[in-house]
Amino acid sequence: MCRWPLLLLWGLLPRAAAGGSGGPFPHRTLLDSEGKYWLSWGPRGGRLAFRLEVRTAGYVGFGFSPTGAMAAADIVVGGVARGRPYLQESTVRVIWAYHHEDVGEAGPKYHESNRGTKSLRLLNPEKTNVLSTAVPYFDLVNQNGFSYPPHVGLSLGTPLDPHYVLLEVHYDNPTYKEGLIDNSGLRLFYTADIRKYDAGVIEAGLWVSLFHTIPPGLPDFRSEGHCTLECLEEALEAEKPSGIHVFAVLLHAHLAGRGIRLRHFRKGEEMRLLAYDDDFDFNFQEFQYLKEEQTILPGDNLITECRYNTKDRARMTWGGLSTRNEMCLSYLLYYPRINLTRCASIPDIMEQLQFIGVKEIYRPVTTWPFIIKSPKQYKNLSFMDAMNKFKWTKKEGLAFNKLVLSLPVNVRCSKTDNAEWSIQGMTALPPDIERPYRAEPLVCGASSTSLHGNARLELLLGFVALGGALSLRSVRP
Repeated sequence: MCRWPLLLLWGLLPRAAAGGSGGPFPHRTLLDSEGKYWLSWGPRGGRLAFRLEVRTAGYVGFGFSPTGAMAAADIVVGGVARGRPYLQESTVRVIWAYHHEDVGEAGPKYHESNRGTKSLRLLNPEKTNVLSTAVPYFDLVNQNGFSYPPHVGLSLGTPLDPHYVLLEVHYDNPTYKEGLIDNSGLRLFYTADIRKYDAGVIEAGLWVSLFHTIPPGLPDFRSEGHCTLECLEEALEAEKPSGIHVFAVLLHAHLAGRGIRLRHFRKGEEMRLLAYDDDFDFNFQEFQYLKEEQTILPGDNLITECRYNTKDRARMTWGGLSTRNEMCLSYLLYYPRINLTRCASIPDIMEQLQFIGVKEIYRPVTTWPFIIKSPKQYKNLSFMDAMNKFKWTKKEGLAFNKLVLSLPVNVRCSKTDNAEWSIQGMTALPPDIERPYRAEPLVCGASSTSLHGNARLELLLGFVALGGALSLRSVRP
């Protein structure tokens, strides 16, 4: 039987009537009642191709649905803004299924285990192939590896370089499933062809500790980790007053994480986001290549902003290493390398405890977590037990969130080999944001008129219906 890859092309037609040209497609129909949305389709070079022609100045959506509703549909959304095409930039989930038999009269048979889902970032810039075609190499399962830009590399052999490589794997098996086999590993490619700049890594965000607290039962709780002006100023002034250039970012949270943004500020003004993922998926974490390198100067500050959903949790969520704990971190790849490995913060815990009514703790602190002395309702409880005993409502959770975001923070500012910059341990206030960043609205301007005729925006989606004819009927998930 023939196999039909599927090709989707669409054009945004700001002026021309969308019913103008049928092109090479044998089938054509009008989808709306105003003559603005035309769909054409037919075989093209071994593919089943669809073309959308839409007269609009905004976005276009298209998908396949078993019922005509958006629920359970496969949908793509895109458009043209300021003369440039765009697609959704956050993580998206791709679903797939196939069967070894053709579709019968009763419809497609159940795909059994031949189905799955995978999260992707469709608009990550192309990765540069730095390996010779003569060098054999293999990608790790579920990970396509990472390549530095042509002018940047990870140096080896200098006094500031690592002396060894440590692979640390965290195993999470809450159901105690037996018989699991691990095949984790690293493959590094070394070259004596020295690149122009040595790369560095900065961990920015919330210091991983129990002082990172998230109440239960909240659909949207926000945490912020500060890479403070004071830390960046001290490190950059001493090492690179002209600044460093960020070219990739990894955003990291755990299972309650729903969105992460790395915000960049300069003299009270918010710059363009360094990186973001508003649809964070814990099972899909990789470095985002920046479309354009961004410079960080002395006096700048960064905020890693994380959103969490704890609606299904009855107890507090704490910062920690377990996947049932949480993190809020960004890892910045940059050049040229400076002696700064961590730029983070810890919110004040005592003011958090005062919110639930704690008045005094036992001092000196000799146990961890430390113990509360008063009031009576919390006496001799650890601060973790006291936070769990408090009756959290949605109203209390929102008020607590507002408080935490305004608290002074303890600065973490670390060098290599566990050395510290002098600002380490000092207290700083969250920055005053005088001018928040506002992205330009996504509307088509005069430049989009260049999309007439053959200069169409073409977005490609492909799939292969393996082993049989293409069917647009629903497949049981």
